[in-house]
Amino acid sequence: MKKDAKPSPQKPRAVETQMPAVVDEASLLSDLRSLIQAARQRIATVANATFTLLCWQVGRRLLRENLQAGRAAYGKQILATVSQELTAEFGAGFQAQGNSHER
Repeated sequence: MKKDAKPSPQKPRAVETQMPAVVDEASLLSDLRSLIQAARQRIATVANATFTLLCWQVGRRLLRENLQAGRAAYGKQILATVSQELTAEFGAGFQAQGNSHER
């Protein structure tokens, strides 16, 4: 008869614990600040370009309505009404005086 070979008990593996690398907090904060500032700058640039395009399109549309068939006097009335509605809905920036500069 053969003796059953007993498997040798395996030793538990030692969990290797590594000390975390030393973090240079000043450098980390500086890098994070740079990332945030760069993102804010890109957002501001895109927002300003988008708003400039919007103002140009609004002015062009208003100019087209005001000059159509020589309706300048009627166009001023339309401009005042549209300005009131847009200001009520979207806030400052759409007053009649401001819209005249967008043309």
